[in-house]
Amino acid sequence: MKNYDYRIKRILLIAGSIELIAGLSHAVMPHYIYKSVGFSLLQPNEINIITLCVFSIGILLAAFGTLTIIFAFKYVADNNKMLFYFVSTKAVLWATRIALEFLYPTKIAMFAIEQPTVILTPIFIFICCLFILSGILIFRGMNKKTT
Repeated sequence: MKNYDYRIKRILLIAGSIELIAGLSHAVMPHYIYKSVGFSLLQPNEINIITLCVFSIGILLAAFGTLTIIFAFKYVADNNKMLFYFVSTKAVLWATRIALEFLYPTKIAMFAIEQPTVILTPIFIFICCLFILSGILIFRGMNKKTT
């Protein structure tokens, strides 16, 4: 395996693992959210929709993380164009998530953290940068192969 492919694989494995762990953490997140003071003011149907959203996000993150790990193993050397589209889409997805975090900061205390935005935003930026970096490396590799 070329050094170039190895770097891309490592970057994608790190990004995919972080996404997978984040997705799995959403399985226990409602337990912590229910302990917050504001939830005592909500109706049962409102709590249900929030729980559904948290679980849905967790499922999507776990699926995206798993796909990222699969792409790292299967497509680095085989199909760079498809992988480039995939990581570009993921970079846009995470960049959008960062923008939304600034527009709608997380203010519900979770996991004994009073302001999760302060911790979440740098993590989202790190993940986004991993996908941008892997995209740049893939793009450079695609151009080297064609010349």
